[in-house]
Amino acid sequence: MPSHDSVCWTVMLAAYAQNEHQAGDAKMVFDRMPRRDVVCWTSLITVCARAELFDLARAVLERMPGCDALSWAALAYGFAQKGLLEESRDVLEAMPELDLVVYTVVMQAHSLRGEIEQTKRMFDSLPVRSAVVWNMMATCFVHNGCQREAVEVFKNASAECGQRAAERLVEMSPEFRAAACVMLSNTNVEAANSDDVLASCC
Repeated sequence: MPSHDSVCWTVMLAAYAQNEHQAGDAKMVFDRMPRRDVVCWTSLITVCARAELFDLARAVLERMPGCDALSWAALAYGFAQKGLLEESRDVLEAMPELDLVVYTVVMQAHSLRGEIEQTKRMFDSLPVRSAVVWNMMATCFVHNGCQREAVEVFKNASAECGQRAAERLVEMSPEFRAAACVMLSNTNVEAANSDDVLASCC
């Protein structure tokens, strides 16, 4: 189909990439594309991972020029979705530099499988933690019935992250309202910023 422009090729690829059973068709379209952008490369990695064609997904990633965090995340998430958590951690180690998006994807996978210790080890190993990472750790504890540990994570968060974690904690589990309010009152969050949280808790 030489008359198809780049937009048409991209639309076709995206359509096939929605269905893991059409990974072969997606690869065929990809191979025939005259030009490929980062969206095309990431779409193919995603559908190959969904179809458990991990060797192909990894090969595409290695061929991709200037691959970004989303491309790495697509492969890591594909492994994690299938329960291949060791392989998803291998993706992390293979990355040229740490990316919190990919790291959080793998943390979430361990959390959803109830692997609290591994999730906590990954959390502790981070030199810098975003609000998303703090919330992920608190969520892991909440979902696994660890109230004290969830509150401790909130308590140790920075002022900004602490407030967001408290809001999330209250939203997810009303039974933790009192504990979240106590922890919030003991942090260094400015009163002007904590009024809404306190109002929702008390």
